[in-house]
Amino acid sequence: MAEQANIYPMWNEFETTISRSFAISPITQSNSSPVITLIVGESRTTYFVNKDVLTEAGRFFEKCLNSGMKEAQTHVIELPEDNCQAFDVFVDYAYGRKLEIVGDKDVFDCMQAWMLGDKLLAPKFQNVLVASIINYYQGANRLLHPSLFAWASENVPLDSKLYRATRDVLIWTWTGCWGTFDLASHLYQEAFADLLADHKDAVGDLLRGTWDLLSAGTDRSDFVRPGEYRVEETD
Repeated sequence: MAEQANIYPMWNEFETTISRSFAISPITQSNSSPVITLIVGESRTTYFVNKDVLTEAGRFFEKCLNSGMKEAQTHVIELPEDNCQAFDVFVDYAYGRKLEIVGDKDVFDCMQAWMLGDKLLAPKFQNVLVASIINYYQGANRLLHPSLFAWASENVPLDSKLYRATRDVLIWTWTGCWGTFDLASHLYQEAFADLLADHKDAVGDLLRGTWDLLSAGTDRSDFVRPGEYRVEETD
């Protein structure tokens, strides 16, 4: 997954080459598994992660580290095209840390992490991410920001579970929660205007889904269920 420009300018963060020693955190000090060095992104941020943690979380690493590939000998894996924020989320998941979403920036990181999970062959990780995103919005009747849907329509395969979940969450929120949002704010006006101007096919898909929900009289509580967006595990 190539590094993506943030969809909100204020999300731009200076990435340093600081080493992130997840392998020696208190939760894993007793882990005797070898430590793998991972060099991620254009910034070449360095991570140190236990081998068994990586191979358990993503089959990509199992293939790299339990085969005749050079990474199995050097214990160094380079992921130059991947995103550090997304990889942070993956490592937290791999070590069993709780995934916390407190705002749209976290959702964006999780969406990028879902795409990373596709590469890392980590369907369980992807399913945790989608369920967390859905729960974040449904739990407090929040409105998914249109820019997140715009990003999904540009960067995520339209037949993917993540695209469907992003679309359906936006439909779910704006068909039942109008009174709880300041939709007249200039930020939302600009975001919707950009969506209408630059993503006509995605908007058409969004409107068709909205019409289907409203015309069918479907119970909104049944419209978005995490199980419908699960990525199936394959051998």
